[in-house]
Amino acid sequence: MKPILTKTDYSTLKTITSQIKPIHYSKEVKLLLEELTRVEVVKDSEIENDILRINSYFEAIEEGTRKSLNFKLTLPSEADFKEKKISVLSPLGIALIGSKEGMIVECKLPSGTKKIHLLKVKNKAEMELKDSTEF
Repeated sequence: MKPILTKTDYSTLKTITSQIKPIHYSKEVKLLLEELTRVEVVKDSEIENDILRINSYFEAIEEGTRKSLNFKLTLPSEADFKEKKISVLSPLGIALIGSKEGMIVECKLPSGTKKIHLLKVKNKAEMELKDSTEF
């Protein structure tokens, strides 16, 4: 399955990468640019709630070690590992953005290639709805 991005996320990622001169591209920027050539772009209003996008919270598990991963996918300026916020420009962020809940995604991490099972995706609209019904 092709990664699915909203028009807003696609535009944001294109803007971020366009602000970096090609001579300064890191391995991650090159990976993201490659990923952007294969995505399906949809209207923001048409994206399914179980697709991981910028500002989504997610729960995943690394298949080999069974290590649990719980993070929010953020823009680079908001990333803070201690606060469980990872950048969309991280190897994990690049591999998972646009993935659907339930998918197993191959990810090239510094520790080697891993299979990541995306267990749960929570998006802002879904969380706001949940918060409003809990009262």
